[in-house]
Amino acid sequence: MLSPSLTSAATSANRCSQATIATLHGLAAAAHIKPVDIEALARLLNALALNAALGVAASEDAHLTLPKANAAFECLASGVLNTASGAVRQT
Repeated sequence: MLSPSLTSAATSANRCSQATIATLHGLAAAAHIKPVDIEALARLLNALALNAALGVAASEDAHLTLPKANAAFECLASGVLNTASGAVRQT
């Protein structure tokens, strides 16, 4: 049996995954993202975000590391955007 804190963390992670999946389904329905397996994409994006957060937290200069992590995350995550059809305009 999991401890209450582990159960709570697992529940929180599951809710995050479900929210990400729901958001991605909406983006896919509007043709804002490329055709891709939504559940796999959600897992990868959530893992990317978690690892970025851990990297920022472990950094000696978090205030300098955070903008770099944000830029790298945006660079990777923007690859799924459906810009070819003009459905999403990148800024």
